[in-house]
Amino acid sequence: MDKDVKIIAIDTATDYLAFGIYAGGKIVFEKTVFVPKRHSEILPDILKTALSESNLSLSEISHVALSIGPGSYTGLRVGVSFVQGLIFAKPEIKIVGVDTLQAIAFTFAPCEYPIAVAYDAKAGAIYGAIFDAHSLEPTPLLDSKALPPDEFVEMLSKYQKFILCGDYANKIIPQIEPDKAVLPKIPITPQARNLIALAIERIERKEFIPPEKLEPKYLREFVPKIKSKPKE
Repeated sequence: MDKDVKIIAIDTATDYLAFGIYAGGKIVFEKTVFVPKRHSEILPDILKTALSESNLSLSEISHVALSIGPGSYTGLRVGVSFVQGLIFAKPEIKIVGVDTLQAIAFTFAPCEYPIAVAYDAKAGAIYGAIFDAHSLEPTPLLDSKALPPDEFVEMLSKYQKFILCGDYANKIIPQIEPDKAVLPKIPITPQARNLIALAIERIERKEFIPPEKLEPKYLREFVPKIKSKPKE
């Protein structure tokens, strides 16, 4: 990878905010914080801190790697809006989009078993995906999609053994045949280093998203909650 490549990585798809900077052929800043519904509040400060600690300015950044979903509707909008602001400040920055579930699966790559990722999508659905991870770049066996948990479990039944992760993993594990699913010993949270690694592959292939086409991968429509009227 060209030493002049300097990447900002941002993941706002879950209750966590993952942020990192890659420069000079290595990760020079990385942080993951639990900030439910506070991404927009935290992002400007973490950008300022990251650039300062990395001895960089925004003018030196060449690429932004963004986790584009699926995930929290609000979180994804915050991430997209923030990146659009960066592009406004420096139009030369190129955008690389990374599937949120693929970035989670990258945690285990390379791996001899398929990697299944399941995140709560609310309203009785999950965001689920299955990846082959024999190489460093997880390849979808099932593309990220919103679906009922039971349907995802049925899809997993054809695999003899697989890694299962995500915030919904423990809820579906009772429906899976014993010894089929391998659960991580610790919770797997979004990591900027995963975004950066996957983005580097895309940068080398020149797979960029034009700013005007940057959109979150929602996978389902946003239905706002209706507040009930107080009892009189």
